[in-house]
Amino acid sequence: MTMADDTAPAGATLVKDGDLAPEREAEVELAAGPDPAFERDRLVERGPPIDEPRERAAAPPNKASGWLTPAAVYGGAALLTAVMYQAGKRSSAEAEHPPIGRFLKVDGTTLHYTDIGEGSPIVLLHGIGTTLEDWFISPLMDLLLPHHRVIAIDRPGHGYSDRPAHSRWTPERQARAIAHLLHRLGAHDAVVVAHSYGVLPAIALALQHEGFARALVLIAGVYYPGSTHAKAAATAPAVPILGPLARMTVAPSIARAALPAMIRASFEPQPVPRRFHEEYPAGLVTRTSQLDAGAEEGSRVDSTAERIGKHYPRIACPVTVVTGSGDGIFDPDEQSRRFAGDVPHARLIVVPASGHMVHHSGAARVAAAILETASGEVEEDDQGAPPDADAGLLSDEDAAAGSSNDQQSFDDADEDDGTDQGTTSGGRGRAASGASSASRSSAKRRSASKKG
Repeated sequence: MTMADDTAPAGATLVKDGDLAPEREAEVELAAGPDPAFERDRLVERGPPIDEPRERAAAPPNKASGWLTPAAVYGGAALLTAVMYQAGKRSSAEAEHPPIGRFLKVDGTTLHYTDIGEGSPIVLLHGIGTTLEDWFISPLMDLLLPHHRVIAIDRPGHGYSDRPAHSRWTPERQARAIAHLLHRLGAHDAVVVAHSYGVLPAIALALQHEGFARALVLIAGVYYPGSTHAKAAATAPAVPILGPLARMTVAPSIARAALPAMIRASFEPQPVPRRFHEEYPAGLVTRTSQLDAGAEEGSRVDSTAERIGKHYPRIACPVTVVTGSGDGIFDPDEQSRRFAGDVPHARLIVVPASGHMVHHSGAARVAAAILETASGEVEEDDQGAPPDADAGLLSDEDAAAGSSNDQQSFDDADEDDGTDQGTTSGGRGRAASGASSASRSSAKRRSASKKG
C-alpha cells in the first residue's frame, strides 16, 4: 500500500520498509547505486588501486660485467704503481745529480745556469737529450776556462730549468729568455757556442737580440728539414693523450733502455769515453719533464728549421760551423756544409773521424775553433768536398780517358830539362829512403819491445 508524503517531490511515491518483497528490495538498492560514504570508507581502508605486477622476461647476463670491474681495478693499480715507480726513479736521479749552478727567474720561467771564470763571455747551449752537465763532462770546459768567463745554461725544460706550459717554447722563445738571463748577468757581446738542436736558439738569439751574440760557434747542428733522427725519437711521446700517459709511466723506462744504443750512435765512429759513461746524467734526461721538452722540439724540428732557415742570409756576425766527418745523427754534408755555404761570414771546420759528439772526441780542435773565433783570428779548415754520390761502376770510357791523360803528362815531362827530371827522381828517392828509414825504426822498436 502506498500513500503520498508531503516531503516527497511531486509525482514521487514513498515506499516503506516491508512493503516490497525481498527480491524487489534488491532491485531497488541496485538501481539506487552504491552508497558514497561506504565507497569512501572502502578507499581509505584499501588505499589506491595498485596494478598487479606482470611477469617479465629475464634479461640476458652481461658477459662483460664479469671482467670489466676487476680489469679496471687491476689496471688502475698497475698505473698507480708505474707512476710511483717513475717518481722514485726521478727522485733518485735528482739526488745523484743535484743542481750544480744557480737559478734566476727571467721572462716567465726559471733558468738553471753556471757562471765560471773571467774574461770575455762564452755562452754554452746544449742539445736534446742532455743538460748543461754535458759541457763539464767534455774536456772542452777545462780548455776554455783559463781564457774566458764561461756561462752554461740549461735550456727551458732540460736539466733543472723550467718550461711553463702556458708558452710554446720555440727557439725564438728560448732565445728571448736566454737574452733576459744574459742581460741580468751583464754578459753582452758573447761568443755563443751551441750543439745539435741548440744551434737554432743560438741563431735566433743572433737574429733577434742585437748586442748579445758577437759571434756563433755551431757544433754538429740541424739547420734544414729532412733530418729524421730527432723526429723519430720524439714522435710517440708527442701523441695527444697517449703521449702524456706514456711519458708518465712506460716512456722513461723505454728511454733508459734505449739510451746506451743512442749514446753509441752519437759517438760513432769513436768509442764512448769512460768519463761519459760514468758521469752522464741518464736519470735526469729520462725524466718526464725532459722527455716532454725533447718530444716538443723533435716533433717540430722540420717546421722550425724551415721557418728560421729563411733568415740565415741575415746573420751578420761571424759564424764558425764545426762538424764531425762521421756524424750519423745530422749528416755533415746535408746540414753543416750546406749551412756554411748559405751564411755570409761563415767558415767550416770538419773534424776527421769524429761523430755527433765531436766536442768530446775532438775537444781540442773544437776548443781551438772557439778560442780563434773569440780572438777574431780565424783560418779556413775545410777537409774537402764530399764524395760523389752518383759514382757507379768504372766504364771502359773512363779507362780510355785516364790513359790519354797519363800519356799526355808523360809527354809533357819529356819536354822538361834533365834538371827537373833529376829533381823529381831525387825527390822520389828521398821519399823512398825516408820510408825505408821509418820502417827500420819501426822494426827496431818492435824488436826492442820483444827483447824487453
